[in-house]
Order: sequence, then C-alpha cells, then structure tokens
Amino acid sequence: MNRLDGKIALLSGAARGIGAETARKMAEAGAAVVIGDVLVDRARETAKEIADAGGKALAIALDVSRRNSHGQPPSQQRRSSSASSTSS
Repeated sequence: MNRLDGKIALLSGAARGIGAETARKMAEAGAAVVIGDVLVDRARETAKEIADAGGKALAIALDVSRRNSHGQPPSQQRRSSSASSTSS
C-alpha cells in the first residue's frame, strides 16, 4: 500500500515544471491527481503521461487569478474573462 492510496490531490499550476513533477510523484505514491492550469492542453498531456504510467489523473482548466474559473468549460471561462475585462 502506498502512502497516498485512496487520496485525491488537486494541484494548481501543474501542467509543467515543478507542478507537473509534483503531480507525477503524488500519482506514483498512489494519489489520484487533478491537474489544474491555464495551459489546458499541456495539463491534458501531463495527465495522459501519468495515466500511461499507470496513475490516475484528470486535467481541468483553472485560473486561480479569476474567481470561479474552476468548474467551467474553457470556452465559458474565456467569455467570463473578456466580459469582466471590458466592463472595467
């Protein structure tokens, strides 16, 4: 049994670099990882790499600088972002 078996880890900014490596290490330790990043395509690639190595991973669009960016499809986030920037 691994240390993180049965745990879910949500990592922001984990599409590449230190965040991606952290996601890989957590998956190796047994966690299912959720990779949140503004670089959605790269986050998907990282999640696929983890899954291909036998881990569980999900990529989501996440921009921590914008309220409520999580849980919305990327197309909706773009509309929300542009609407808020034009109303200022």
